[in-house]
Amino acid sequence: MRANLARLYELLAGHRRACLIALLVMLAAAIAESLGLALILPLLTVLLDPGESDAPGALATAVAALSPGLMLGLLVGAFVIKTALQVAARGLSYHLALKIRENWTTRLLRRFLEEDYARNAEQAQGVVLQNIVQETQLAARAITQMLDFANRTMISVALTLLLLATNPMATLIVAAVGGLVIVIVRKSSDRYAGRFGELRLSLAQAISDNVAESIATVKQIKIFDLASRRLSAVAADLARYTRAETLFIVFAELPYQLTELLVLTVMAGTLLVTFVYLELPPAEVIPMLGFIALVAQRLITYVTHLTSLRTKIVATLPSLRLVDGRLKEDPLAEALDAGQAFEGLREGIRFRDVSLRHANGAEVLRRLDLEIGRGQTVALIGPSGSGKSTVANLLLGLLRPSGGAILVDGQPLEGFSLRSLRRRIGYVAQEAELFHATIRENVMAGQPEASEAAFLDAVRAAHVADFAEGLPGGYDTVIGDRGVKMSGGQRQRVAIARALIRQPELMIFDEATSALDRESEALIQETIGKVAQSGTVLIISHRTAAVRDADRIYRLTDGKAEVVEKADLRD
Repeated sequence: MRANLARLYELLAGHRRACLIALLVMLAAAIAESLGLALILPLLTVLLDPGESDAPGALATAVAALSPGLMLGLLVGAFVIKTALQVAARGLSYHLALKIRENWTTRLLRRFLEEDYARNAEQAQGVVLQNIVQETQLAARAITQMLDFANRTMISVALTLLLLATNPMATLIVAAVGGLVIVIVRKSSDRYAGRFGELRLSLAQAISDNVAESIATVKQIKIFDLASRRLSAVAADLARYTRAETLFIVFAELPYQLTELLVLTVMAGTLLVTFVYLELPPAEVIPMLGFIALVAQRLITYVTHLTSLRTKIVATLPSLRLVDGRLKEDPLAEALDAGQAFEGLREGIRFRDVSLRHANGAEVLRRLDLEIGRGQTVALIGPSGSGKSTVANLLLGLLRPSGGAILVDGQPLEGFSLRSLRRRIGYVAQEAELFHATIRENVMAGQPEASEAAFLDAVRAAHVADFAEGLPGGYDTVIGDRGVKMSGGQRQRVAIARALIRQPELMIFDEATSALDRESEALIQETIGKVAQSGTVLIISHRTAAVRDADRIYRLTDGKAEVVEKADLRD
């Protein structure tokens, strides 16, 4: 319990003041409700026996001298204030929870976007999405439930003090009933709620992962007729989730339903003792009995709601622990601004005895040596898995070599800030990763502050203008999720324009034409040729026809590079 409170205190950093204000408003509401209820007993006493001057109970006696009209006005006023304060408290608590969720979601997403690329690649996208979007919402909901728990605890304490001041014996009876409810429900609730919370989290992550993967691979699912199999897997997890959630809802509802039965039992017993065994006249006990019945019913309802809330809070603790763990764990963040600013390529780039071994032990590069001179076009060819794209990832700072050094103008690459280095590199992959936005927004993503003239130069150089200017929306045409509304060649040309608008020092084409038709390939090869005339270009391809115009050609085999003469190239 202490560990959970400490975790909660840390998670509320930056929101503690708002949390305190909400608690103070709740305390004021609890006091207003208690004062309002304190007026009911003297009001009933005066109405049933106008000649009675001494109303039972210390609080009742203090206000018994007031007129019935004034007491009724004070009663209504107290509950109006109480209602306003409770509404304000509910609004404050929900606003606080939403702001907390906003903070957690933003921080978790920032951590994912800024952490090491190799770490990104290890994580299932569906699980990441579930953790960032859904679990933060559930964890924030736990904050709302905790505030509600505090609110009802304050009211319960205030009502207990009111009963104690009015009739200590009745207080003991109500306390015994409330204690009985807590003992009955709490004994097994924590363990069950904790197990449910862990099961819900694992099932939710599995469902999100399966759905996200199905969406990303919908083309393959259609081609290989895997829809039924994928649906069956999701449906099975959904069915388990439904069963678990239903059982938990039923379990959490039990305290509410026990309340009415217990209150009726207590009141029936009190009436039996009062009228049958004590033989007291109704006029003497009805005001007190009615008051106790009202306060006791409200108090026991609050107590049972507290028990139910506690069960729900325990069930959401796994989400809180997950968010807390993700925020505390070592993010392995990229040091984007560490090192000197990269001002431009003056001499060239050299890989000297560079080796790379993945976390699973697989060795991709082994003592690799190659050079990319400034103003040169260098090509890397070789079979799949030989490490060609790994070279590009190393240049972009997405991966770090296990051994050796990458020198930029004679200086170690890690000595330059990643942010400044990446701004000087244009990268085009085999699959154009575009955003669900307009053509203009996708191109401008490469250099958001670029001028209109720079934008037009980029789209014309990449032959985007050839098709975009003929569209009804022109450059403001929305291209759909990952550019689905365009052909593969058109998507690739937009990706090239996005790289060109940066006016890069080094342009990397990573299998940029391998999946295109001849017409699109010819257009892109023309673009590559123009870029090569005035810049430094690295072409990665398994097709020898795409690299014949390169100044130097390396063949990668088993993680090593050897220079290839053009005369030795085979188609």
